[in-house]
Formats: sequence, C-alpha cells, structure tokens
Amino acid sequence: MKRNSILTAIALAALVVTWNALDRHEGEAAEMKRQEQRRVRSREDIERETREKFGFARHFLSPEEQSRAIQTIKLNLSEYERDTKALQDELEGKDRKLKDPDWRKKVNALNLSRSNSIASIQEQCDRIKGAFQLRTEHMNGIDELKRILEIAKKEEAKETAKHVEELIEKKKELYTTAVRKLGFD
Repeated sequence: MKRNSILTAIALAALVVTWNALDRHEGEAAEMKRQEQRRVRSREDIERETREKFGFARHFLSPEEQSRAIQTIKLNLSEYERDTKALQDELEGKDRKLKDPDWRKKVNALNLSRSNSIASIQEQCDRIKGAFQLRTEHMNGIDELKRILEIAKKEEAKETAKHVEELIEKKKELYTTAVRKLGFD
C-alpha cells in the first residue's frame, strides 16, 4: 500500500509540474500574441504617430506614384530640350532679331517655359526622395545656420545674429510650404 501511495504521490506531483509548465507556456503564448497585436497597427495609427513625431504623415510614394513621377520627369525633360533647341535657334538667327518685333517676347517665353520645366523636374525629384530625405536635408541646413548663429552671438554680432535668425525662419517656412505642396503634410 505504501508503495502504491508513493507511486500515486509521484504521479500526482509529475502531473502538477506538467500542468504548471503547460499553463506557463500557454500564458507566454498568449502574451506573445498580445505583443504581436500591439505591433501590428493600422495605417492610420502609423500615420498619426508619424505626423506627431515628424510633422507629416506620408513619408514615401507608392511604386505607382513613383512611376508617374518618373514619367512626368521624362516629359518635362523632353519639353526642356525642345525649348532649349528652339531658344538656340532664336539666338543664332541674327536676321530674325532685326525683322521680328516679337523676337524678345518669344525668347522670354522660351526661357519661362524652360524654367517651369526645371521647377517641375525638381518637384518630382523631391516627391520621389520622400519627406524623410527632405527633412534630413532641411535639418542639415538649419543646423549649419544654428552653428553660425551661435558664433555670431558669441562674438556679439547682433545684426548678423538677427539676419541669421531671419534666414532660419525663412528656410523653415519654405520647407513647410514645400512639404505641403508635395502632399506630405
């Protein structure tokens, strides 16, 4: 009987230990599942957190948007090349300058068209770079100006410090405008 009691006690002890181990394993699995659910957040949560942290929500373009931006760059580049060739033709034709009273208007229109093409290409390149890259570039420029501002204040150059502060504010406004214009706000 003692022998059966001891075997029963050992079996019960083994069962309790096994039960606790299984229960602990299930608890760990449940905790891991809860952590995974916390990690998987909705796109809205990520955009909200990004907006709070960096001041903008979208930080990249989808592949389709990138492809459209590249097509726009190609189109603007071909327009730029066409306008450049037309401008060269206008500038080389000395006889046209004298005979055509609207020559200057044509040249100005071609220059304006070239400038617009370059601006559009730059805008599309900025869109492809994404907001994080733009922010990094912006912050590098601002950091450099802040170092200059510190030196100006240390040397008690009040007028220089004032101009640098104005320049910093102007750059911040330009950056904010550019980010909004690109749709990264």
